[in-house]
Amino acid sequence: VDPGQDLIFGVSFYNIENNLQPGSIKLFQNSRDVTVRATLSPPILVYTIPQPRAGYYNFQIKALAIDGKLIESPVWSYSVASRPTFIDDLPFEVNGNAVFNSNVRSISDSESSGYRGLEDNDASFRLNLQARQEWFLFRSRFFLSSYESSSRQSINRYSLGFSVPYFDLDLIDSTPNYGTYLLSSKNIRGISGRLHYHKFSLKSAYGQINRSIDGKTIADDLYTAGTFQRQTLASKLELGSQESFLFGIGFVKSKDQMSSLDEKYYITETDTTYAVLVTPKDNFVVGSDLRLALDRQRFVAGAEIAASLYNSNIIDGVISKDSLETFLDTSLPFDPEALESIIIINKNMEPIIPNRANLAYRFYLNWFIAGNFLNVTYSEVGASFRSLAAGFLQNDARIFSISDNVSLLKNQLILDAGLNIIRDNLSEQKLTTTTNTNWYLQSMIRPHHLPYLRMGYNQNTFADDLEMGVIDQKMGTFNVGTGYNFSQIPFSVTTLDLGLAFSNDKDNSANQTFDLKRNSFQINIYNALREIPLTTRFSFSNAVHKDSALFGYDSRYYRSFSLRNDYELFDRTVRPYLNLRLNTFSGDQDSQFTTNYELGTFYNPFPKTTINTGLELMNYRNNDLDDLDYSKFTWKLNIAQRF
Repeated sequence: VDPGQDLIFGVSFYNIENNLQPGSIKLFQNSRDVTVRATLSPPILVYTIPQPRAGYYNFQIKALAIDGKLIESPVWSYSVASRPTFIDDLPFEVNGNAVFNSNVRSISDSESSGYRGLEDNDASFRLNLQARQEWFLFRSRFFLSSYESSSRQSINRYSLGFSVPYFDLDLIDSTPNYGTYLLSSKNIRGISGRLHYHKFSLKSAYGQINRSIDGKTIADDLYTAGTFQRQTLASKLELGSQESFLFGIGFVKSKDQMSSLDEKYYITETDTTYAVLVTPKDNFVVGSDLRLALDRQRFVAGAEIAASLYNSNIIDGVISKDSLETFLDTSLPFDPEALESIIIINKNMEPIIPNRANLAYRFYLNWFIAGNFLNVTYSEVGASFRSLAAGFLQNDARIFSISDNVSLLKNQLILDAGLNIIRDNLSEQKLTTTTNTNWYLQSMIRPHHLPYLRMGYNQNTFADDLEMGVIDQKMGTFNVGTGYNFSQIPFSVTTLDLGLAFSNDKDNSANQTFDLKRNSFQINIYNALREIPLTTRFSFSNAVHKDSALFGYDSRYYRSFSLRNDYELFDRTVRPYLNLRLNTFSGDQDSQFTTNYELGTFYNPFPKTTINTGLELMNYRNNDLDDLDYSKFTWKLNIAQRF
């Protein structure tokens, strides 16, 4: 329906008119009864909405047959287009969104030792914008937060990107991904780009992944440690395509800039003492990867390998060849000073002579076949491997992981199983080797129009290889649940979900530090009335913990209750809600009680604009220690605009 036009819905029930009870016909618009506003002249029903707002409109007719059976028509859907805005008149395509979020808090008894939370007001603004005009693409991403502070790493983000045929460029903030071991999960404040043509791609990035932060003054000539600015340079060459075969090779260099931090924030020196508070580091990683994709990405296999050079302290600079040969008591085929632009070599290299401990590699397989989605991964990370520009890596460990998800009986039966094994001490430098093994099995059967059933078991073991093990822990959890969608109820749609879980965590070592048994029960109910635009969500959970390894133990009880109601007004443009949450804790800990009351509303003044505001009151009570009590009042505001 074009903007400004009336929406006219009409239907004829000529063929079944004589089989319907008189006066039983109901018309629903977006699940709301609007029969009183419709014109009914059997066997014709007509409903008109003069110049409706932009959006989607669903209509359904329900009636009772002479035998009392409920008859429901199909759902008819209409879309009303938005009126043109100034954005639509621009000579290029624009899309994106802007979101403003704020929380204004008032704390009573904020000095209470029981209060652990945010006291300050906070606000944030996020803008994502993309514009396209034939061969040119512009993209931007901005995030501004009131938590931004010069005393910690940057939270704000400023990203500008441009794409033209064969070239992509990102300025200021970006998160390029060059693989698991080179560059990943890090924000680079600088510049990154990609030059590509058919099956050739060259990616490069340069900037800082940490900014310098001064330490704090504790007393005269006494300071806390600061943070060095860490600069990163990365580049990767790729040949091939993600759709078939891809080969890549690249490097990344990360180095702390000593000049970015005043010496007093990393060295404390007096007449009698000399202490290093924090050390600047240098790191160089080279790596390669390959990826094979077949059968339209149903089969994907690949491998990654990388080697690193890492110096944990470059304060003293590069060491001379003679000094290093004397230190190692051997002759060297290279001059450390000649390699200074790649890595600063001195006695703090880990290790000075590269070996297998400097390597990391990974193999993976993703295969979708015959209703199975199989994932297999194997990786090893050496004890001396470091990549300052990559995400978290567990050093000196090998990890094997396999999982399979199977769908049977036209997706009515789903089976999911997996195994994950982590073993450390690859270098055999520690006295013990620990192994962490986790496996799980989950299943769900969901027959059409019948209750569904889910069941699963998860076990985790953590042990060392000593004959009289210091570490020998075993944790297991069995869960079962069922639910049903009661669509037969004539006045509402109701979904019920029940769940039970039984856990046993035990320390089997000589220490026997814990023997914890946990039982929990949870019920969730969702209800939506058919004739009134009211939805209700109810949840209740109860958990009991017993630890028989503790002397003088007692049971711990955790209970949670929540209730939320949503109502729709004015064709869903206003949606007020009421939320109530209660939590209690008791047993061998202090008896505690928290309540949360929230009243708010969603408002859509325009088709692509949403305003959400609400008031929340939270009360905390400790029945054993009154001086821990406090209350918190919060006004929340969220404004979202889509383009």
